Amino acid sequence: MLNRHAAKNPGKIAIIDATNNKKASYKQLEDNSNKIANFLLGIGVKKGNKVAIHLPNSIEYLYLYFAILKTGAVALLLNTKLKKEELEYAIKDSDASYLFTSYNLDLKDVDIIKVKNDFFTNILKKNSHELNIGYKIDPDDDALMIYTSGTTAKPKGVILTYKNMIIALDALTKRLGYKDECTSLCMRPLFYIAGMLVTAKFAIFNSGTVILYDKFHRTLFWEAIEKYRINFVELSTSMIPMLLNPPEDISKRDISSLKFIGVGGMPLSVEVAKRFEEAFKIPLFECYGLTECTCLATYTPIDIKKRKFGSAGTPLASNEIRVMDDYGNFLARNTEGEVVLRGPTIMKGYYNKPELNKEAFTNGWLRTGDIGYLDRDGYLYITGRRKELIKRGGENISPREIDEVLYKHPAIKEAAAVGVPDKFYGEEVKAFVALKKGKRASEKEIIDFCKKHIAEFKCPKSVEFIKELPKGPTGKILRRELK
Repeated sequence: MLNRHAAKNPGKIAIIDATNNKKASYKQLEDNSNKIANFLLGIGVKKGNKVAIHLPNSIEYLYLYFAILKTGAVALLLNTKLKKEELEYAIKDSDASYLFTSYNLDLKDVDIIKVKNDFFTNILKKNSHELNIGYKIDPDDDALMIYTSGTTAKPKGVILTYKNMIIALDALTKRLGYKDECTSLCMRPLFYIAGMLVTAKFAIFNSGTVILYDKFHRTLFWEAIEKYRINFVELSTSMIPMLLNPPEDISKRDISSLKFIGVGGMPLSVEVAKRFEEAFKIPLFECYGLTECTCLATYTPIDIKKRKFGSAGTPLASNEIRVMDDYGNFLARNTEGEVVLRGPTIMKGYYNKPELNKEAFTNGWLRTGDIGYLDRDGYLYITGRRKELIKRGGENISPREIDEVLYKHPAIKEAAAVGVPDKFYGEEVKAFVALKKGKRASEKEIIDFCKKHIAEFKCPKSVEFIKELPKGPTGKILRRELK
């Protein structure tokens, strides 16, 4: 892909790193990723090795990402918010061989490559842009690995192939209709599938331009749209109320390049969507997907007359969508059940998790854990979740992972985390706790305890103390009753 674009449009700007004031043409993107690929081969990276990236958004992140794929290794994208225990688990579970990080980490079982100051500058000076790896890379080879939370206590490594990603990008291109005029604003972390695939690689796939920021900036958002003539943005649902709090006066800004904003992560409140459109006069088009299906499965048709408020749109060309009951039977239109997916963008599976892979599929269909229905026109509506997953903004959080940390506290007898409604994030984490007899603990103490063991976004924002947690006949804590 990069080789083709570099040959056809060598001088066209592929990436503008707005945070660090750097840019790269397609020729530079191709050459620099080749140079880093040669560096990787020189330190012993082999086909199939997991090479972890634990870095903030930057132009060098994308150079490194493409370099890893060029060698036939697997790019493992790690969330920079994770704490040491969480990183150690991911490194060990993934069998990662190398870790590129700009953070001070002391981790076992992996070769740590510290990225400091002129690290990439020196690599680009010392290595050739001519790349000859000497072996074949197949479209069905593993290419990308991202950890996602689920109902199990520990995150699971999702494996995606080159083919998964190319088909997903092609399907999105067909739905949105962009060609080489795409200018995408990337304010989402590159370690998420939506950040990497949709807001970064989508523009590059179409030989467009990515405008890259280190993170989401509410105060810079509209300025960036105007300055760079952005015509594609995909935001998480939680970012929409942030832009409304309070809404910026954009009456003097020329944002005519932007015709719509894509929104995904969790269902968007119709009320919030209408407030946004009234304030900014830009329609919101919802989409739906998950890491396991290479990000997107549906998108609102790009015609305001075909949009249905509250719906995540219709299936992309890359996959089929049906609704299934608990016994594997397909349900009729307008009947609620579990949303299931099938097609060439569905993951190979969870890494080294054969039992979970059996549970994840029924007759070749991926069970998403989301409850919803398809209307008579084939539009998807998400109404709830079968799994206990907490969806906080763009983050999927396993409540059991939080439970495990809570049970480490010496004063806690029983504990359970649940998701509760939140106007900014859709859901926020709340913990219900029963203390041991004669023990004391405050809400702040428990929250601070959690922050020492897991990423802050997973930590409870509130704690409710009760004498005993509700349980079913087998003794299982009933999270639904707590909600």
